[in-house]
Amino acid sequence: MTELFDVRALRCPLDGSQRDSLLRSVVLAAKFGQKWFYTLKETAGLLHWSYDQVFDAVHFFRIDAARFLGIIRVPWWSLAEYLLDPADDVDAAVGEYLDTLPHREVPARACR
Repeated sequence: MTELFDVRALRCPLDGSQRDSLLRSVVLAAKFGQKWFYTLKETAGLLHWSYDQVFDAVHFFRIDAARFLGIIRVPWWSLAEYLLDPADDVDAAVGEYLDTLPHREVPARACR
């Protein structure tokens, strides 16, 4: 069975140049007053994420959002902030740093 669209190509993560060009377009759209808020579906399309990934990012405060008349919107500055410093990279860096710290071994008996 053939598909109408190649969805796998849209789900590959953004590389550095794509991230920079998306950041530039988001900032310019806000600067010229064209677009200040994005729906969750638009955000998912821009970041090459699924709708569930965007909803989880909003729920766990990785991306800020506002509710207008029952509709969740992502402001341009929150999207730009995520593109400048994605939370996944920050979480991975913190995890790597914590792994390098010396720690005391806990005996198996104390874990009960």
